[in-house]
Amino acid sequence: MVTYTDLLPKPTENQQAFILDHGKTEDDGQLKYADDAKSYGWNMRQYGKLKAGAVVLNRHPGKITKDRKWEIYGGGYVESVSDEDENGNVTAVITHAFTIEPPIKQGDSFIENFDWNTPNKKKRKKPNSWAYFWDQYGMNEISYRLLLT
Repeated sequence: MVTYTDLLPKPTENQQAFILDHGKTEDDGQLKYADDAKSYGWNMRQYGKLKAGAVVLNRHPGKITKDRKWEIYGGGYVESVSDEDENGNVTAVITHAFTIEPPIKQGDSFIENFDWNTPNKKKRKKPNSWAYFWDQYGMNEISYRLLLT
């Protein structure tokens, strides 16, 4: 069986890992960033931690899913990050993309009982609640060790 670690470049000593939200919609209800397996856009003035070389997981927030529960459905590797435009916007090029089938969904016992160990020690999941767990900018740094479990 192939695992995501077989698909990604060899990790570095201080490997970064993030969960990225893909759920911003246009006025017509279509996803703003439809090509989420190959790119991710954000503003460096709001969130400047994600760098080239990071491993990422992709998450749809509950507000865009039919059952209103979030899901982690894939991931990849940040190959490069563009230079900032005049407004601070950048785009990451994501390679080594993979899909998680079936997606990990809110409510699954695996994720509900998961022992989160984030670099931000203040960020802890409360029992039976995801309130205030996900960052408002849609980018959540996690420990690379979490991906190995």
